[in-house]
Amino acid sequence: MNSMRNFFTKGLGLCFSLLLGLYFSLSAQQINWDEPIPVDPNVRIGKLDNGLTYYVRENNKPEEKIELRLVIKAGSILEDEDQQGLAHFMEHMGFNGSTNFSENELVSFLQSIGVEFGADLNAYTSFDETVYILPIPLNKPENLETGMQVLADWAFGALLKDKDIDDERGVVIEEWRTGRGADQRLRDRYFDKLLYNSRYAERLPIGKVEVLQNFEYESLRRFYKNWYRPNLMAVIASGPVPQDDLVALVDKYFGSQQNPENAPERIYYDVPGHKETLVAVETDPEIPFINVQMIIKHEEQATRTIGDLRKSLIQSAYTGMLNQRLEEIQEQPDPPFLFAGIGYGAFLGKADAFSMSLAVAPDKIMQGFKTVLRENERVSRHGFTAGELERYKKNYLASQERAYNDRDKVESGSYVSRYVDHFLEESPIPDAEFRFGFAQFVLPTISVEEVNAIGREMFIDENRVIIITGPEKEEIQYPVQVEILAAIAEVEAEELEPYEDNITAEALIGELPAPGAVVAEATDEELGTVTFTFSNGLKAVIKQTDFKNDEIMMSATSKGGTSLYDEENQFNTTFISTLVGQGGVGEFSSTDLQKVLSGINARVSPSIGTYTQGMSGSSTPKDFETMLQLAHLYFTAPYKNTNFFESFKSTQKVQMASIMASPDFQFQIKLNDILTQGNPKGRALPTVEEIEALDLDRMVEIYKERFADASSFTFTFVGNINAQEAKPLLAQYLGSLPSLNR
Repeated sequence: MNSMRNFFTKGLGLCFSLLLGLYFSLSAQQINWDEPIPVDPNVRIGKLDNGLTYYVRENNKPEEKIELRLVIKAGSILEDEDQQGLAHFMEHMGFNGSTNFSENELVSFLQSIGVEFGADLNAYTSFDETVYILPIPLNKPENLETGMQVLADWAFGALLKDKDIDDERGVVIEEWRTGRGADQRLRDRYFDKLLYNSRYAERLPIGKVEVLQNFEYESLRRFYKNWYRPNLMAVIASGPVPQDDLVALVDKYFGSQQNPENAPERIYYDVPGHKETLVAVETDPEIPFINVQMIIKHEEQATRTIGDLRKSLIQSAYTGMLNQRLEEIQEQPDPPFLFAGIGYGAFLGKADAFSMSLAVAPDKIMQGFKTVLRENERVSRHGFTAGELERYKKNYLASQERAYNDRDKVESGSYVSRYVDHFLEESPIPDAEFRFGFAQFVLPTISVEEVNAIGREMFIDENRVIIITGPEKEEIQYPVQVEILAAIAEVEAEELEPYEDNITAEALIGELPAPGAVVAEATDEELGTVTFTFSNGLKAVIKQTDFKNDEIMMSATSKGGTSLYDEENQFNTTFISTLVGQGGVGEFSSTDLQKVLSGINARVSPSIGTYTQGMSGSSTPKDFETMLQLAHLYFTAPYKNTNFFESFKSTQKVQMASIMASPDFQFQIKLNDILTQGNPKGRALPTVEEIEALDLDRMVEIYKERFADASSFTFTFVGNINAQEAKPLLAQYLGSLPSLNR
């Protein structure tokens, strides 16, 4: 066996207590923020002598499957002029004959062992990387070796015969053709501004059709030889196999491979900056919606040290809290946009980006744009409130606590995705213990002032690109560049009031209901369930499992549904689940409910289907009671949210008018009409007039009718739940529900 050298060894053996002692028992002034972020000690990362990197992890979730990945730091950005599209073409050729698998044999073999092409077996090519995805069932001992052989054949054994290349041209060209929809046509026109003066604008992964039709065979073989080489590759494996065995297999199948002599340098390209704001306004007859984007490009900020990780957390807090404000605006009766969101993260090459994206109605393009700008400007001047930051911290800490509690239940697919990002982007991969400890220590040290300041760093007036896309219609007046730039200046000059953080009562239920009695209890040994029947007739079935440590799933169902109502109420019943289920509950609107549930992992969603009504929900064991309180309130106190209702109608009318211009939707409408033989109740999409005619009072009335009789409901709970311990809470919140015994 070739000698191997391990790297990233520093800190690999640290246990949770030592990590906390090293980093988090000190004051913020004593922490060495330049200390590297420790790598999860449960993954072994190393290199073969030829430079190939490996990541191996023994993991028993799922028990009889291993996830394999072959990752190459080579994509379309490295193509020569005569190779445009060949990085993606090469990905296709990996399935068309290799040293150990003849044409079609590979896919047939993998399907024979239960690997489905497309759903399981897959690959993708981007600007800077190519990734092959291979999950292998381990029901037969030889499958793992064969899987590793497949990766090696993709890496070094593609035959690339003339006939096979010619046969694949049509397949790739058809993929190019089917991708020439409205979105791609628009990208072709605005990419030169988004990727201004960058090589990325000239090397789209799908390539050029004239190259795909006419390239010389040697052009493809040259790309394969130059870039599919060990020192640009990683083999990643996670599954129920000892690490030593996995390392030995990587060495067996990859260790003897050599890098080509005089190989070209792997250049990492950047995205050049620009002082001016670049604007693109592009339309297409088939695009259904109007979208506005603002992208502000920044120099890449690596996340490699403890201090880097803290800064990324502050950035996430800024975008998270701003998005929460935009959600509140979206729920206004006549919202200025259909959707809006803010983000910050990796862009392309050596660049990150602050991005703003919104969908708007044709008559609200500039109103929506200025509204989002205005909220960002409001934060810049007045900052976030202490309450907003405290809620964000609670939610973030709760998510990290849940990940920590379920740290031994993570599936291999999740791990290999992280390791792909680590190899390509050097994204941090600490373990759940570190992340939870880091959150516990760092969150209290983050101030509102720091979050506000980082927003001003991200929202700058350089390297800015504004892109507006929408349907090509004479009646839509799109703004020109001078109007867009004037809108920015106008918002900057406005007088803006600080955000008002209205907080309502914190308790979901003021006076707890009197518990119902358990009138029957039954155990099913075969299913492993316990069933309680309460005095109101409601049944609760509990099955304790160990799939997750920190999760309880809830489902409730009762017969009835929308089929009981006539055609006049067709769309009133269609949208009940959205308008009542998402409008809020008890005394709380949807916005207030999010605030009250900050830091709580409990969610409940009522629904009314064609033949049943019910609820679904989830919680941690710690927040199980909150989930039951929500379920109780969704039965007894649905919230009539008129603001949300008017916002929903405004949004739906715009969307419905827009999607009617889409050929895909027209096809689906016609197909649905055929399948339902023209039955009016089979029509899924309302007209604009039918949306306007929706009646919130009637919807709430129907909802209350469907949830008036608890005796017809069966609740099922699965997860880390003990039936006897849960019984008192079930009796109080479910056994107390009203019944009609109808």
